[in-house]
Amino acid sequence: MILAIGVLAFILIIGLAVYYSDNKSGDVVLSGEGECLAESITQDSFDRYEQTLITAREISGTDLAPLNILNDWTLGDEQVLWQDSTGEIFVDEQMFGDVSVHSATGFGEGEDEVVITTATQELLEKVSPSEIVDALLRTQIIGLYAHLDGSACLVAEETVDGLYIATYEGVHSYCTNECVDDEFSFAVRVNTVSGEITLQLN
Repeated sequence: MILAIGVLAFILIIGLAVYYSDNKSGDVVLSGEGECLAESITQDSFDRYEQTLITAREISGTDLAPLNILNDWTLGDEQVLWQDSTGEIFVDEQMFGDVSVHSATGFGEGEDEVVITTATQELLEKVSPSEIVDALLRTQIIGLYAHLDGSACLVAEETVDGLYIATYEGVHSYCTNECVDDEFSFAVRVNTVSGEITLQLN
């Protein structure tokens, strides 16, 4: 009888350990009430590209090559960013209009919202707004750091009158006189009618 109870207790402990391991959310530790709804996204400055404006252009039939700084620069199995022989980066005009690159850690003085790009209707028919936001983060079009590195995770999402809103919380590291970790929060909005995508600081 005692042995049977011991075996049952052991099975319960193992089961709980597996459950918490499988349900652990990302790497971001949040001090607020937000809870990660998906695996956190991490960026570092080793993968930074210097362009702040990426022009949209036709890709097929050109000498452009896929930009492969990272492994997951695709959206709906299609390459997002391309590069010519001089190193200039472009985006496929069948997916987006011209793209403005910004860090979600802060804009210019007095700014709290910027337009990132406009998704084409063709793209909106192929993939979900959440997939588009995820791709903009993974390609560092929306940056998660100002200096060294940063991570963020999705804490809320909703769609209201055709406007998809994804809210993220994160932490980024930077050094001035001393090195610190700073928390930040932002929302990415995708208008599923017009295709306009904006980044808002919270």
